[in-house]
Amino acid sequence: MKRGAWACCAIEALLLAAALLGPARAAPAEHLMQAQRCLVDVTAPEAASLPADVDACWQPVALPDVFRRPVQDRNADAVRQVAWYRFAWTVPTDLPADTPLVVYVPRVVALPVELWWQRQEGGWVEVFDNQTGFMEQFNRPLLMALPPGAAREPQVRVTLRVPSRAGRYHSLSTVWIGTEAALRDRHALRTMLQQTLPAASSLALALLGLLSFLVWLGRRGERGWLDFAVVALIWPLRNAHLFINLPVDDDLFDWFWWMTVAAVGWLMLATYRFAFRFAEAQHSGPAWQRRLEPVLWVLVVAGSVAGMPLPLLEVPMQAIYIVNLVVALAVTLVLSQLAWHGNRELRVMVVALWLCLAFAAQDLLLLSNRIGPEAIYLLPYGALLVLASFLYAALRRFTGALTQAESASHVLAERLAERERELALRHEQLRAAEREQALLLERQRLMRDMHDGVGSHLIALLRLAESGSASGPAMAELLRGAIEDLRLTIDSLEPLEHDLATLLATLRQRVGRRLDGAGLRLEWAMDDLPPLPWLEPTQALQVLRVIQEAMSNAIKHARARTLRLSARRLDEDDGRIEVCVADDGCGFDPAEAPAGHGLASMRQRAATLGGELLLDTAPGRGVRLRLLLPGTNP
Repeated sequence: MKRGAWACCAIEALLLAAALLGPARAAPAEHLMQAQRCLVDVTAPEAASLPADVDACWQPVALPDVFRRPVQDRNADAVRQVAWYRFAWTVPTDLPADTPLVVYVPRVVALPVELWWQRQEGGWVEVFDNQTGFMEQFNRPLLMALPPGAAREPQVRVTLRVPSRAGRYHSLSTVWIGTEAALRDRHALRTMLQQTLPAASSLALALLGLLSFLVWLGRRGERGWLDFAVVALIWPLRNAHLFINLPVDDDLFDWFWWMTVAAVGWLMLATYRFAFRFAEAQHSGPAWQRRLEPVLWVLVVAGSVAGMPLPLLEVPMQAIYIVNLVVALAVTLVLSQLAWHGNRELRVMVVALWLCLAFAAQDLLLLSNRIGPEAIYLLPYGALLVLASFLYAALRRFTGALTQAESASHVLAERLAERERELALRHEQLRAAEREQALLLERQRLMRDMHDGVGSHLIALLRLAESGSASGPAMAELLRGAIEDLRLTIDSLEPLEHDLATLLATLRQRVGRRLDGAGLRLEWAMDDLPPLPWLEPTQALQVLRVIQEAMSNAIKHARARTLRLSARRLDEDDGRIEVCVADDGCGFDPAEAPAGHGLASMRQRAATLGGELLLDTAPGRGVRLRLLLPGTNP
């Protein structure tokens, strides 16, 4: 205990590094490791003032110093003990007389302390009185200024008054005396480590806990957010004694310490609940592990009740600390077993819990004065490690969920692309099949048209030749008809861009010579016709055959001089087209028309096109044949 512990060495090393890395100073300071101590009871009259300067009272003592009086009855709280420590420091001769001097004490655990300074001409002067709070300096390093002009003295002599309650101990670290410039940064660094950082981290944890609680309110099914909020909100209560003024009233002081000790148990419960819930995502564990949480509840509640500062309950706080530490050790071992077969997140949490346990053990040793008082309390920093491990685990789970979602999205995208390729292949196959089907249908149509047109003429010509009565004109007529049918079939295959006028112009060119040979004059009347979207080669051939049949009837039977072919648009709304073939021949009675006129066949072709065939004729006034075609798809 006299030599301190590893934590004390680490703090001093940090302080030394800060001093070495900081700006160079010529201002001196002395680290005092020895002092003289005088113990006096408060009930003695001389305890109110400095003890007499006699060797019987003052005894040499090494610093840091921890002293405990025998435990007395609780009703004897009025009895106090005062430990007086005196120090001497020889002022360097080259130090300016107006240099500010200070006394720096890293830690003193006692009731409010006083600092006395002895003037050269004699007499002691009180220069510091820490009466603002009960045990205020418990975790607050003291930087006590000496009066101006103290550097003029050849030797600085100071005495520190350290009172303590009956049955309690007091603890004093090593002492520094020197210039303010030499000790100011050292005091500021220790203040930051012992108070500022715990206070800042407590505020951050409180805000983080409040945020987690709000998240849990929106997602009640995820209890991990509630456990995390409880952990983050209890830590500031646990750390409050490190940076606030402790209560002056004895009863309030005891209840305040009870709150800080009880908070440790509830922190353990919430922390391990969170860890167990995270571990359940990996495996449920054996039954005894699942029954561990109710046991924790019982221990935490029992420890909180047992630690209450009531007359019937005299359980020492250190005993509760030890029980909490043992329970924490056992539960952390269980979590270590789970982490051995778990994932990285659980192992990181377990490592943080082990570090937190090590910090808690160090704080317990510091609290019980098993190590030097110059060490600092590390458990607040352990809280940051534990919560950082929780955040790491939550972040890993979140990023894992994102990665899984991205992987699933990538798999779905690949499947979609594969399905699109399959659909494109099937579409191409379907288009190829449709092209083959179209070619087949077109081939069949051509075969049927050639059979019905050219084939019928050739068969008639063959029969005429076989009968032996064939004449040249008859055979020429049959051959001419076959050639016209063949030309019509070829013309229907030409790309017309759905233009009926172009189709009729082609027909005019084909039959013009035949009309001239028959002595017929052709009148051509063609309006500006719109494109017909349904006019494909198959439909074009049907139109040509209807017009051809009408012209052939006029040539053969009408005995006409003029043949008129016209086309016009009937209605602007539906876009119907009228194609009219009229002659000035003899006409006929439709009721007595012979079958050779082919009216039934023309009407059938017109119906196939979605149109209508109208016949207007009478004996002696010619024939007017109107083919009505739809303007849109039939």
